[in-house]
Amino acid sequence: MAIKGVSHIALGVTDIDRALTFYCGVMGMTVDADYIQDLPPGGIDHELNKGRDISRRQVWLRWGEPGPHAGALTIDQLTKPKPADKRGDIYDLGVHHYAFWVDDIDGVMERARLAGFKVIMPHEAPTHYYGEKTPSTIRSVFMYDPDGNVVQCDQRT
Repeated sequence: MAIKGVSHIALGVTDIDRALTFYCGVMGMTVDADYIQDLPPGGIDHELNKGRDISRRQVWLRWGEPGPHAGALTIDQLTKPKPADKRGDIYDLGVHHYAFWVDDIDGVMERARLAGFKVIMPHEAPTHYYGEKTPSTIRSVFMYDPDGNVVQCDQRT
């Protein structure tokens, strides 16, 4: 078995329209699908949704070259029931941030700042911190999306 790439990252948000200003306006992603979905108890998702009666708006975002193994970010806004904020801090259990390769990190930071999003810790790091054996440097920055999720952008120098 060989992994071909990331299928998608799923992210819960409190306001999809507000999240789209970050993921489309700052990060440059495009919307592939936008729909409302009802997931009643006892349906196919019964084990995952723990028997809850769920209604959500889901938007699929893409970047890069299209194809059968193109990655995506899907953002969900629960309308029923209201979600509980159970996130941990950075380095706590679970996903604490996610990162994207970009080709213009300065442009990403500028768009984020102009749109009022918090940009933190722009820095350069040697590639051995990424588990790579060939020495090089990667420029990185962290940002908070509208719901406080930590998003990292990396650019090879």
